[in-house]
Amino acid sequence: MKISAFIIAIFLLLPFSIVAQSVSDLDIKNGFRHLKLGTSLSLVKNKRKVVVTFYSNPNIITYSYTGSDIEYVANVKVAYIHLDFFKDKLVKIRVGFNNFTEQEYNKILEALESVYGNIWSPTTNNNSKLLNSACWKGKKTELSLGRRYFFTQDDGTDVIAGALFVEVRDFDKQLDADDF
Repeated sequence: MKISAFIIAIFLLLPFSIVAQSVSDLDIKNGFRHLKLGTSLSLVKNKRKVVVTFYSNPNIITYSYTGSDIEYVANVKVAYIHLDFFKDKLVKIRVGFNNFTEQEYNKILEALESVYGNIWSPTTNNNSKLLNSACWKGKKTELSLGRRYFFTQDDGTDVIAGALFVEVRDFDKQLDADDF
């Protein structure tokens, strides 16, 4: 009787430990491909400063990744990669997709679920232009995928774009911190 209860307990808890291990991989990977969060600005090659600022904080500088080694994510064409540095440390990686279809979103979502598990939370956003979203949260790293409506062109077609974000978790709450 005790052995049966033990075996049942293991089978009930096993899915939770598998999911926890998958999400913890976010902290182990700590970035996107060879771009690692916390890396010093001077160590990141193939970058150029972006003129448009995404933040009002003067300690945050955005660079465009100019390397040609990251062209696709899950067979979806990458439009751009932006790297945000806070006090010369990489804190956010944005991988953008233009004309981002729901099918492309689902391809990337499926690839991410195979690595991090399918228990993710939708991104909380009061913006009705957000069409699809998913977010995985490790202890230090957060990964999110989103698909968003931008505007309708003169010919009636909608402009929909998307992005994959890998960032230091709760980065916006830590803007005044000395380190991450």
